[in-house]
Amino acid sequence: MKKISVNILLFLSVLVLLAPVVFAQEEITITTYYPSPYGSYDALFAKKLGVGDNNVDTFFTSADVPTTDGYVWIRGNVSIGTTTSTYKLTLNGQPGANGYTNWTNYSDRRLKEDIQGLDGGVIDKIMKLKPSTFKYNEKYYQVTGYTKEDKKLYGFVAQEIQEVFPEMVTERKIGDGSYLDTNLTNLQIYLVKAVQEQQDIIKAQQLEIDGLKARLDKLEGK
Repeated sequence: MKKISVNILLFLSVLVLLAPVVFAQEEITITTYYPSPYGSYDALFAKKLGVGDNNVDTFFTSADVPTTDGYVWIRGNVSIGTTTSTYKLTLNGQPGANGYTNWTNYSDRRLKEDIQGLDGGVIDKIMKLKPSTFKYNEKYYQVTGYTKEDKKLYGFVAQEIQEVFPEMVTERKIGDGSYLDTNLTNLQIYLVKAVQEQQDIIKAQQLEIDGLKARLDKLEGK
């Protein structure tokens, strides 16, 4: 009996020593509903959060969770305000940003290779574009699940963009159908190239005008 008591005391001592390691410090308020595993969380607090197999090793371990507090890792698509998850991030509504309106990309020369300038003739392509106003129809709201808004928008038609810049248009499956979408990120680069080409034309025309004026002045004896 004495030997058993000693063993129990040793076992309890080991548990006390291991307790900080085994039991993580967390505060979670949860309200769940039967049947499991489906449920609803009334409140959930976490210093950091990992969703999915982020390191793609088919296991769910601490390697799938950020090491920095306040970080969230998500493998898969995220939807806000809609159940449509066609893209990595889908927003139904107007996003807001504190002074930032564009996505940021790494652009350091040391991270790039095969750097080449754009070919000429960009002005001709830009002139083929057809800026327009439009409203989305009922089909749009049916397939996307977005909140309906009766307002005039500004942009392009994907089929018309495809004729000029096919690399800016992709076909994406939404619901039971496939529709074209546009990625106009590169359009601003083409616009810069078009302005440069236009300036070259203006400079060449100015040189020609200056030459004609000089000839005219010579003929008039000035």
